[in-house]
Formats: sequence, C-alpha cells, structure tokens
Amino acid sequence: MPRVPCQLDWSYAFIILERRFSGHFLLIVPVHMQIFFAQRTVLLGYTLINLPLFVHLDKDLTVTPWEPDGLRNILSDWSSKILWSGGLSYSTPGDLTQELLIPLAGILLDYPVAYVPVSARQNTFLHGEPLDIYEVAFKSLSANFSSSSGTSEFVFIKFSCPRRVADKNSTLSPACLLRLLEHKFRPRLEKIGASMSVRHYTETLDRVAL
Repeated sequence: MPRVPCQLDWSYAFIILERRFSGHFLLIVPVHMQIFFAQRTVLLGYTLINLPLFVHLDKDLTVTPWEPDGLRNILSDWSSKILWSGGLSYSTPGDLTQELLIPLAGILLDYPVAYVPVSARQNTFLHGEPLDIYEVAFKSLSANFSSSSGTSEFVFIKFSCPRRVADKNSTLSPACLLRLLEHKFRPRLEKIGASMSVRHYTETLDRVAL
C-alpha cells in the first residue's frame, strides 16, 4: 500500500503546544540556528529586574551593570511577546552581531556574568587570561540516566569570569558567586528531588570560545 504524505496542521500543533507548554517559551536565534527553551517566569525575571553583570572584552575588562546598547530593545520586545498569552515563540532579528548575541546568550543561559565583545570583528577572547571556572551539576534520580562521561551527574551550567575582574569586584569573587549559584539553583533542583554540586577552579587558556 503506498504511503500517504502526512501534512502537519500547524494551527492544531500550536494549540497542543500552548496547552502542554504554557509555562515555557521558545526563543529562536536564526543567525546561529539556535533555539532556547525557557520558562516564562525565569525569563521575565531576567528581562525586568535581574540582569547579569556585563564584562566588556576590552583591555581593561570593564564591568557594568547596564546592558549593551540595543539589547534593551530586544529584551523589551520579547517581554511583550512573553506577556502575550498566545505567544509561544520569538525570533531575534537576523542582523544581530556578536556584541549583542553573546551577552544575550549569557542571559538566556542564566549566567551571573555575561561577556560583551568590543566589536563585530573581534575574534580572540581572553587569551592567556587566568579565569575562574564555575560548574553547576545535578545527579539524576533515574538509574537509567547517565551523562556523556558515563556517570549519573550532569553539568548544566558552566561559565567563566576573569580572575582580574574578580579581584577588583567583590560581587564576582569566587565566594560570592558560589553563594549565588547555590541560592539560585538549589531550590529549583530540590523541587524535583535532585541533588546539586557546585565546583570552582582556575584555568588559563590560549583562546576562549564564546
């Protein structure tokens, strides 16, 4: 018997998505073919009151609490989409360059520190710079789950902060960031009965991928 082509009814599909994932939101970054699956409440918290600190990748590694120029418009736009009850997804403009895309990714990934390149042409980052590395992991309750390393532990957050920055800014010191990570993620994981661990170590690399 010949197969009959299946055509997806997108209007029906979106109704199902809205019912099943009403508390979540898809953020699409076309230029890098990336999709972020985010909780509305967490995302609204970041767009309204709780942005990370921004480390500009200039020679002084300048730290500011203010988002880069142009990012506020993106945050305001997706806030209106998230607040709209029928909005399930939002695509970022296709002409965004790395000065906005990299700090935007830092917000979406829930990092307390977000890097900001100085230009669209900058292609080397933090060469030879001592970095504080942070990893947040949880252990699954399922005996059938294992990570790529073959263990039951899964690292879901990993980010860095230049040691030079942490030495000048106490809020980015290892002690403060470790407390912040505990406070931010432990309650979320305890809700599903998972255990959490936070690790910190220092590393110097020839090149950092952002």
